[in-house]
Amino acid sequence: MAPSTDSRAASPDALAEARVTLAAERRRVAALGLFSRRMSHDMSNFVTVVRTYSELLLADLPHEGTAHGDVREIHRAADAMIQYLHGIVRFARTTAALPASLAWDEAVADAVQSSVFSGRVRVQLVSDARVRVDAALLADAVHELITNACEASPTGSLVQVRTWNECLTESIIDGGLPIEAGGWAVLEVADEGPGFAKDVASDALDPFVTTKHAVRGAGFGLALARSAAWSGGGQMIIETANVTVPGTRVRMWLPVIAD
Repeated sequence: MAPSTDSRAASPDALAEARVTLAAERRRVAALGLFSRRMSHDMSNFVTVVRTYSELLLADLPHEGTAHGDVREIHRAADAMIQYLHGIVRFARTTAALPASLAWDEAVADAVQSSVFSGRVRVQLVSDARVRVDAALLADAVHELITNACEASPTGSLVQVRTWNECLTESIIDGGLPIEAGGWAVLEVADEGPGFAKDVASDALDPFVTTKHAVRGAGFGLALARSAAWSGGGQMIIETANVTVPGTRVRMWLPVIAD
């Protein structure tokens, strides 16, 4: 299967520039992960106090009073913030990956089956490759990609999950990022949603960037998935909707390793 249509063969200068950009991005994300760990720890202490005392107030206040409803909203907000902080912690932990040798299709299939949206997924797994990646990170990444795709898709539509092997005879640049020549295992998650707005698409892989709201609006899913690809020496590319191709396609590339 050919690479995505916006890929181009990389000249030596363009490839070197893309490598520098990728290295800088990895350093930035690592620094953000360290900051996130510290911030989430301190904020969790504050929010836990709010949630605990709001629970105590709810137990004492009469249910029919307006004060009970007000405190209940405070408690719900505290719960939502704690879930948000959990998302920050998950993202921050991606900087401490522990890669292991995995059968690509088997790992993807296990992650799909554990998804709450597995009934909306059409699976086509045809790769026999092995990859070296953090297993927990990969499972989280597949879960996030499927969840994002299902939430973005029209009601009743299916999300496509495919794997295949790709052998590149020369390095390419896809989405501004380098993918070196060699053997690759590819995962694609495709939906039929409207895609990202132009002002969001270029930053969609950054944490805290999202088009959603409430707890699911934390904006860590795609950033976490990209970190999973990085943990295996790979890359993640987003191809969002355009005039001729509806929906969004997210491709995770991981280098194939020997058995």
